Amino acid sequence: MTQINHFSGRYRLAHAVCAGLLALGIAWLVTFNVAAPIDGALSDWRFERAKLPASGDIIFVDIDGATLEAVGVWPWPRSIHARLIEKLLGAGAYDIWLDIDFSAASSPGEDASLADALAASGRYVYLAAFERTSPRGTTLTRPIAQLGAHADVFSVNAWTDRSGIVRMIPAHARDGDRLVPSLVTSMVGDTDVDFHGIDYGIDAGTIPRVSALSVLEGNADANRIAGKRVVVGASALELNDNFFTPNQGPQPGAMIQVMAVETEMAGRALTPVSPWWIGAASLVLFALQFALPIPNVFIRAMLLVAASLAVEAIALALYLQSAVVVPTGVYHVGTLALIIATMLLDTRILATVARRLGGERDTLRSMLEQVVADNYDGVIIARASGEILLSSRFAATFFGHDLIGRTLAQALPPAIGDAAVRAGSAEGSVKGETQVETAKGQRDIEFVLTASGSGTADAEVLTVTFRDITQRRENEAKLRFLASHDPMTGILSRAGFLERLTEAESDANAPAGVFVIQLERFTAITASLGHETGDAMLRQFAGRLTEAGFAGVAHLGLAQFAISAGAAADPDAQFTAILKASAIPFVVEGHTLKVGLSGGYAASGPHGPAVTLRWAEAALVSAASALNGRLAHYDEGQVMRITRTRKLESQLSDALNRGEFMLVYQPQIALGTGAVIGAEALVRWKHAGKVLAPDKFLPIAEETGMIVELTRWILKEACLTAMGWPAPLRVAVNISAVHFQLGDLAADVMAALACSGLPADRLELEITETAAMTSRLPAADMLARLRALGVTIAIDDFGTGQSSLAYLDQLPFDILKIDKSFVDGLLAPQGAGRGIISGIISIARTLDKRVLAEGVETADQAEMLAGLGCDMGQGYYWSRPVESALIGRCAA
Repeated sequence: MTQINHFSGRYRLAHAVCAGLLALGIAWLVTFNVAAPIDGALSDWRFERAKLPASGDIIFVDIDGATLEAVGVWPWPRSIHARLIEKLLGAGAYDIWLDIDFSAASSPGEDASLADALAASGRYVYLAAFERTSPRGTTLTRPIAQLGAHADVFSVNAWTDRSGIVRMIPAHARDGDRLVPSLVTSMVGDTDVDFHGIDYGIDAGTIPRVSALSVLEGNADANRIAGKRVVVGASALELNDNFFTPNQGPQPGAMIQVMAVETEMAGRALTPVSPWWIGAASLVLFALQFALPIPNVFIRAMLLVAASLAVEAIALALYLQSAVVVPTGVYHVGTLALIIATMLLDTRILATVARRLGGERDTLRSMLEQVVADNYDGVIIARASGEILLSSRFAATFFGHDLIGRTLAQALPPAIGDAAVRAGSAEGSVKGETQVETAKGQRDIEFVLTASGSGTADAEVLTVTFRDITQRRENEAKLRFLASHDPMTGILSRAGFLERLTEAESDANAPAGVFVIQLERFTAITASLGHETGDAMLRQFAGRLTEAGFAGVAHLGLAQFAISAGAAADPDAQFTAILKASAIPFVVEGHTLKVGLSGGYAASGPHGPAVTLRWAEAALVSAASALNGRLAHYDEGQVMRITRTRKLESQLSDALNRGEFMLVYQPQIALGTGAVIGAEALVRWKHAGKVLAPDKFLPIAEETGMIVELTRWILKEACLTAMGWPAPLRVAVNISAVHFQLGDLAADVMAALACSGLPADRLELEITETAAMTSRLPAADMLARLRALGVTIAIDDFGTGQSSLAYLDQLPFDILKIDKSFVDGLLAPQGAGRGIISGIISIARTLDKRVLAEGVETADQAEMLAGLGCDMGQGYYWSRPVESALIGRCAA
C-alpha cells in the first residue's frame, strides 16, 4: 500500500477543506435537527439496556380481550364500571383513575348507578378528559356533569413523534381558560414543566397488572390491590387504545401514562443536553483527530470508531446514572462523514468501491427477495405484463400454491386483476377489498396494488400487498349485533328496539303502541337459585315471545321486556297472548319456576318511539304493586306523580347542605321503674314551609344512595346531642339496609363517636330484621365489629320479616324491638297478639336478650307488657317525639 505524505501541503489543504465542510455540516445537522432519528434510535437502545423495575405502588387494571368477551358489549353499561369501582375500593385501593371516556350520556339508570358509586367513593375516583381535534379547533371533552359532580378530572393526552412513538405527556390540557392536569401531574404534583418525558428504561412488565374480569368476578388478590393506586385502562385490541413504544412493543395508553408517573416517582425525569454543546464537543474531538500524525487511513478510521464508541459509552453511563439524555447522533454522523472523507483521500478506495458495486447490487437484490419472502403480509411483485417475479411465503400459503412464474390473472381473484389494469394506466395505487376461495373456505382480504417504474416497459413493476381481514369483519359484525341486541337473550336491546320502531314509523302497519312488561318473583328466583337460573328463564321467555309472533321484542334489563303492539289487534287482547307466554311454568335445570306478569301500555303518536317507551314504563312503574296479571294503560296523571317524586329527589340531594334536616327524639322507658333510659332519634325534613315525615323522603334517599350520607349526619348529630344529656341516657339511631351495601357502617359509627366524645355504650343502633337477615355473613360480621366497640345493637320491627330462629341465635345483638302491629292487637279479646308477644319475649329470654315494645299508646298496654316480662317501652303513651332539650329535663 502506498503511503501518503501526511505533512505535504496538498494533503494539509485537503484536511483543511474537510474540516471546514465538517464544521458546516455539523452546524447544519444541529440547526435543522437532522440527526433526530439517530438520536431517537440510540435513546431507545439505552432504554433497552436499563431494565429498571417499577415501584409497585401503582396497579394497572386491564380491560383486556378476555374481559371484553366476558361482558360481551362495549361501551359497558355504566353499572359495570360502578361494580368495578366498588370491588376495587372494597379490596382497599387507595384511589382509582379511570382512563375511560364518559363524555356521552348513557341511560338514566346506568348513569345514576355510576354516579352513586362515584359519590360513595368520597372523591377517591378520578375521571379522564380527552382532547378532540376537529376543523374548528381543539376541544376538551369532559365527563358528563352527573358524573363530574362526584369526581375530579384529569387529562390523558399523549404526544407522539414522527414515527408514532409516545415520547412525552403534556402536563396539562387547556379547557377554555382553565388548565386540566394530566394523570402524571395529578399523581405526583405540579413540577412546573410543560411536558413529562417517559423513561422507557423502566420495564412495563414489572408494573403490577390485574385483569378487570378477575376484579369483577371477585377472583383478584385483594392483597395486591390494598393501599395501591389503581389505573384502569384497556389493552383489548378491539378498543384501539394501544401505542407503540421504542423497546417494549405496543402498550395500552393507560399503561404509558403509568410509565410516565413511574418516571417522575423514580426521580428519572429525562434531562436533555443541548445538541449545540454536542456539536461544539464534536468539533474539538475532530480537531484532535486531525492533529494526530497518523498517515494510515484504516488506523485513523479505527480510532474514530473507537472514539465514537467511547462517546456512546459515556452517554449510556449518564443516562443510567442520572437520566441525562445526550444527543450523540451529531457526533456519530460527523464521525461517519470524517471516516468517509479520510478514506476517500486515498484514491485507491475509489477502485475498491467500483469493484464492489456489482457485488453490492447482487447482495441488495438477494436481501430484497428475502425481505419479500419473510413479510407477514401477502406481498406479490410482478412485471407490467402480469408475470409474477416474487411472492412472500404467506401469499403462497394463503392461495395454496407457488405463485412465481404465473400471471396475476391466473393466480389472483378477478377484482385484483381489474385493479392491476387501473393502476397500470394511472401509475398509482389502487385499494380494494374482495373475497377469495381458499382451502380454509371463503376469506375476506383487503389489498393495495401499486404501479411503479422508471419509464421503460422492462423496468415497470406491479406490487400487490394484501391482508386477511376475515376475523376483523366477523368481529365488526358481532359488534354491530351487540349494538342493537341484548347479548344474554339474543333479542333486541333498548337501543335496537327504538331503532326498529323509528324505522317502522313510516310503514302502513306501524306498531300501534308499546307494551313494557315485568316478570314477578324474578328477584326471589335469582336470590334462591342463582343468576344463571334466572338468565336461563329469561332466555326461555324471550323465545316464547318470539315464537308467539310478536314483531318486535326487546330485553330492557333485569326482568323487563318491551313488545311492539300490532296495528290491528286490541291491546288488551294482545296482552292476553303475552300472559299465555308466561303462564306455562319454566323448567330450568330440574327446577319448575312459576312467575307472574305485570304490564304497562302506551299508544304510539307524534311524540316518537322514545316517548312512547318511556310512557309505557311509567304505566308499569306507577302501579306495579297492584298489577300482577293486569295491564295498566298510560295516563298523564302517572307522569305527574313520577315527576313530583323526581323533583323531590333532586331537592333532597341539596337539603343536607342547606341544613333542612332536623332530629326529634322519642323517649324510651324502663317498664319496671317508669324511668327514661334513652331516646330514639327520628329525622324530619323542613321542606317548602312544611315538616315532612320520614316515609315521604327516606325511600327516595335509599333509592338514590343518599341515605348513607344522611345517616352519617344523623349519627354525628345524635351523638353530639346525647352528650348534653345526663349519663347514662343512650340515644338510638335507625340504620338502613342500604348502608350495609354502600357504606362502611363501622367506620361511620367510630367517626361519630370520636367527633362527639360520646361513650360507645350510650349509642344504640336499630337494624331492621330484613336488613339483618339479608346477606347474612356480611351483616353478622358488621354487627360483630360494632358490638366490639361497645355499641348496643337492636333488631327493629321484629316479627314482621322472615327471620330464621336458627340464624337469630348466631346474630350478634342485644335488644329485640316488638313491632307496633303486635302491640296494637295486645288487648283484642279474640286476637293472637298477647300470645305472639309472649312468644317473642320467651325467645329473647332464651337468647339472654332484652325486649323493647314500640307503639305503646295506653296504660293498659304498658301494664300488660310489663306483666309479660317486657323490659322497655316506647310510644305516645309516654311522649310524642320531642326536641332534645325535653329529653334531658324528663330524665332529670
